[in-house]
Amino acid sequence: MKKNNLILGIIAFVVLIAVITNPNDDKHKSAVKSKILSFTLQNSVNDISNESDAFFAAGKGIGTMIGGALVEQLINNSVSTGNYLLFSTTKINLNDESKIIGFGAFGNVYLSDKIEDAIKNGFGGNTQKEKLTEEEKASMEAEAKAKMDSLFKAASESLELELDKNKK
Repeated sequence: MKKNNLILGIIAFVVLIAVITNPNDDKHKSAVKSKILSFTLQNSVNDISNESDAFFAAGKGIGTMIGGALVEQLINNSVSTGNYLLFSTTKINLNDESKIIGFGAFGNVYLSDKIEDAIKNGFGGNTQKEKLTEEEKASMEAEAKAKMDSLFKAASESLELELDKNKK
């Protein structure tokens, strides 16, 4: 009888710990943010380090920072949790679809490795960029580079004018 009580006591203790340490909504969102931002930042750093044009690399860096804020807003609006008392699930809601991408238990959130595949493929399996021809891709990249170059040229001219004003 004492052995049964001990086993029941241990099970009750484990259940109590699971309930107390079940991750909340913020912990799930934080885990998704961390996973997505680390993946996108890693790829951006690799792209920037391979870029020979300093202005274009700086533009990509600024774009990455702005993208981080957009990712945070997207996650706040599209990530939710399902609380099952002993554990919880991480759900993402995109394009009127809800998919479970992870689960949380004992204070930790475990996300699927398929998130990186979803990021690479634009969450829907195909990105618009994949549907473009090589010429269209090259044209879009050249146009973006020209816009960034003109933006940085205008910014540097404005900065030079401001510095000249301050010298006088």
